[in-house]
Amino acid sequence: MLSQDLNFLTAALRLSTKYSVQSLRRLLISSLAEIFPDTLDGFRQRKNKKLFQMFVGEAFVAAELARVGEAPILLPSILYCCCTYPTEHFIDSEQLDWTQKRACVLGRERMMHQFGKLVICLTSPHPNLAQECEVGQTICGDCDHNSLCTVPDWRPALRRAMEFAPWLGDRLPSAFSNTMDLQWSNGVCSTCFGNLQELYDSERRRIWEELPGYLDLGTWNALREATDM
Repeated sequence: MLSQDLNFLTAALRLSTKYSVQSLRRLLISSLAEIFPDTLDGFRQRKNKKLFQMFVGEAFVAAELARVGEAPILLPSILYCCCTYPTEHFIDSEQLDWTQKRACVLGRERMMHQFGKLVICLTSPHPNLAQECEVGQTICGDCDHNSLCTVPDWRPALRRAMEFAPWLGDRLPSAFSNTMDLQWSNGVCSTCFGNLQELYDSERRRIWEELPGYLDLGTWNALREATDM
């Protein structure tokens, strides 16, 4: 079992990297990559990993491990987690350099904008999703285009929509989990609700794929190539 002592992990990574003990270094990096992965599915499983508790509320300490282990592939997940903390929590950390702190502040704003646009799509009738609406009504007598569940009591579909309001930008809500944030609203048919679920998940996957760019880290592929695993 891998040690959960942070000082030991840092020293082991530093020495294995310095003296090219690649088998040990790769073991350590692979274990850290289970907590700070490069895939959304991996991120959703991270709470089940043994090292997870080491970094709860303190993901920024892993930035030092990524640096000494020459593993930039870990940084997008690390900095994303930092974006979910209050600003002063990561600004005061000694493990993040100024460039990384700046990336967290700017990246959080960029991601809030993306999630804000997604909230708008989920909280109002969206004609692009209405092709198979079960209760939609014909917009005009000369065409077959349907509106999406045109009912007066359409309600916000996202339970935590207010958390993405631009004026609540001190921290980024944790929006990549696999929990069901969508709620069924009276008057929304099963087809439209299913379409909303697909939209919600596909957009979160898109945002994840663009995560390194929001944090000024380039692309996932470039980070993978720069990390010897």
